[in-house]
Amino acid sequence: MAFSKHERLHPVGITTALFCAICLLSSAPACANNYLPEPANIAKALVEQNIRPLVLVDGMKDQQSLSDRMAYYSVPGMSIAVIHNGKIDWAKGYGILQTGKNAPVTADTYFEAASISKPVTALTTMVQVQKGTIDLNAPIDQSLKRWHLPSSTFSSSSPPTARQIMCHHAGFNVEFVSGYSIGEAVPTLIEVLNGTWPSITPAVQVIQTPGKNFEYSAGGFLVLQQALIDIGSNSFDSFESLVERTVFIPLDMLHSTFEQPSLTQPTPLLARGHNFAGNPAVRRTYPELSAAGLRTTASDLCRVILEIQDAAHGHGKILSKESAQQMLTAQDEKPSIGLGFFLAGKDDARRFSMDGWNYGFTCRMVGFVDKGEGAVVMTNSDNGALMFEVLDAIGKVYAWPVQPSSCKIAQPILPKTVQSVVGRYKWSDTEQAEVIAQGSRIFLHVFHVDKKIMDPFPPAELFAKSEREYFSIFPQMTVHLETDKNNQIAALIYDLEGKDVRAERLP
Repeated sequence: MAFSKHERLHPVGITTALFCAICLLSSAPACANNYLPEPANIAKALVEQNIRPLVLVDGMKDQQSLSDRMAYYSVPGMSIAVIHNGKIDWAKGYGILQTGKNAPVTADTYFEAASISKPVTALTTMVQVQKGTIDLNAPIDQSLKRWHLPSSTFSSSSPPTARQIMCHHAGFNVEFVSGYSIGEAVPTLIEVLNGTWPSITPAVQVIQTPGKNFEYSAGGFLVLQQALIDIGSNSFDSFESLVERTVFIPLDMLHSTFEQPSLTQPTPLLARGHNFAGNPAVRRTYPELSAAGLRTTASDLCRVILEIQDAAHGHGKILSKESAQQMLTAQDEKPSIGLGFFLAGKDDARRFSMDGWNYGFTCRMVGFVDKGEGAVVMTNSDNGALMFEVLDAIGKVYAWPVQPSSCKIAQPILPKTVQSVVGRYKWSDTEQAEVIAQGSRIFLHVFHVDKKIMDPFPPAELFAKSEREYFSIFPQMTVHLETDKNNQIAALIYDLEGKDVRAERLP
């Protein structure tokens, strides 16, 4: 799956909350003293040696090396690419493809891009809009041939458009997708859209009035994927080949593909995903290509950023200035979102970004509209907090025109607290929360009880404000430990949009 989140912490919509937490947190890399070292290798070395933790616990150094932070977060491998003055300044891989093996990550290592698949799909769509094969503002159903939207009171009165899909205002359900692992039957796109076996997600349909509210939806992008297939001619016969011909080849993205690799035959250049503890995750395949199926490199995603930046000033290879401006124009302010990208900042700080999470992978891309600056960070780990810290370091070294991230101070967690809080809690009728200990650290994991679809988010590390008050930064939330008359942990109280929600401890 892939997710982009925006300050809503209900467990059913936790993926939306997470994307927004990422946008708010890592859209503000630190920028200090405006010093920009000039050869790229010096800049790279400064980034590698000056990672500032987002949370400082007593005794922790406030500047650490990238390798130290990778070890802290149990991140086996990472790929970084940086844009400076309108070109890729440097790109490098760090760590290994898989825990327990020695194959190194390089700048050409493929990672799962997760929800960053969506802006690449949006870019592909805008090229078709320029050709006149898709109308940005017409009902998307007009572009569909082999499948059509189920009729509903919402879709009939106000049919969703491609524009609304790309800014998550089309009213579709299916917030996220989870892919399929070894041994599971893999559905076709039509089966996913219909919600028929072997699809594990419900039928894609409009469940809210299109154009009314932001509601993050992978389902809408699956409809867009089918439309892109249906408007094709003999020049291509699949979504994969369409994107390759219209985006990958023109932009020299030679290490990008929507083709799904074999789950049983590891691909040498593809990183293996890992969970928060650094253990290899189950490989997954994604028929939901447009929402989560892209495999690519940090450098190739930088080429997407460069195309948006260049096109915004009339110099795009595949995108017109008008199309770029459409993508970079806010369709809503809560959150600020364009077509395929989330937006932030004004003047020199105006920027576009997207984040992604699939099982075992996290990534982020950010580009400044008018400054020719940006970066992409990709990891083969569920633990996405590190990419925030890396982007902070890049922003400091390259003097990005944004405010620095705040650094939170945490207390050491008492051993007795670690022992007492570990266990399961009833989060909702369909989901549970589990507190997991890893040494002296604790993690909160919310998961679906039936396990048919992806867990809403990977385990979030909890940091102590006091013996009973905790917070996490990925996603942003606060948690209070409620005790009973025997001073035993009875429930977790977490903050949901200013209201306390109680998750009762299970026996």
